[in-house]
Amino acid sequence: MKILYVEDEFAHVELIQRTLEERIGINFALYHRESIQGTLEFLESEPDVDLILTDLRLPDGSGLNLLKKVREHTSPPAVVLLIEQGDQEAAVVALKAGAADYIVKQSDYLHRLPVIISNAVAQNQLLREQAALREAEVRYQSLVEQIPAVVFLDAADESETTLYISPRILDLTGYTPDEWRADPDIWMRGIHPEDRDRITEADRRAALERHSFQAEYRFTRRDGRIIWIKEDTNLIRNKDGDPLYWQGILLDITQERESQAAIRESEERFRRIFHATPIATCVVTLDEGRFIDANQAYLDLTGNSLDTLIGRTSVELGYWERPQDREEFVQRIKEERSLQGINVQ
Repeated sequence: MKILYVEDEFAHVELIQRTLEERIGINFALYHRESIQGTLEFLESEPDVDLILTDLRLPDGSGLNLLKKVREHTSPPAVVLLIEQGDQEAAVVALKAGAADYIVKQSDYLHRLPVIISNAVAQNQLLREQAALREAEVRYQSLVEQIPAVVFLDAADESETTLYISPRILDLTGYTPDEWRADPDIWMRGIHPEDRDRITEADRRAALERHSFQAEYRFTRRDGRIIWIKEDTNLIRNKDGDPLYWQGILLDITQERESQAAIRESEERFRRIFHATPIATCVVTLDEGRFIDANQAYLDLTGNSLDTLIGRTSVELGYWERPQDREEFVQRIKEERSLQGINVQ
């Protein structure tokens, strides 16, 4: 613990030093300055002071002036004022201005001082931690609200109550964050009926076994439109391994899913046309000439089965008298991009 004592009479400093050594019960370092100016200069070089113990009357001002300047720091130390009998009004002003405590210089004040110092430091440390937590929460919220996805935190208990959900939930589902938090069934109710049993079981297993939950499912928005959501949720634990909360991300993959469906539909149309055409047609790799597919007209023309063709090259099947002829043929295709009316042997 680092304590800065602001006092212009050195005898008082020695007295406080002895008292703390005898009674405070923890390791500490006591520093001394005589004035407000000296204190402010010390804080510039030693910003991690835990407590300032200051006399009310100082050579270049009062302890109240010092308190005001110290409180302007980003993370100020606790301030305890030492006052004389009759200065209680100043003490009240100090407390309203942010002082941690004050102590009246009377017969037993040295006995009470270590307890007051310890309590003031503990209280100030708590305030610092709370301020740091609020700052971290603001930074976290600012960050997640810029992510093009919904970020949420759920309680790590049976209720899985939503603790936080980012504003993008409105864009994704049509429901506001307040509506989402107020209705514990809103998520499951919105899942498409054909996906609900699968997702319910996957969610149950993740909660029971305490492992991550990843799934893709359809969700019905408030306006009735069905979208695809990709969810990735993980259990966050503390340093001792105890569950803290579930942290998850919801991504809109509707466009991706629709694109995949369009590709599959296009492939299916091509497959039907490919196999229905009376023109002998095959699909081979360009560089090796390895067969990928062939339609029935091609099989009838060549007298081969599909099993015989797939995976083998046209050279292996003896379709070319000279392998270099195929190499020249492929080179022409690469140069001209397409060939028509070409006879090969």
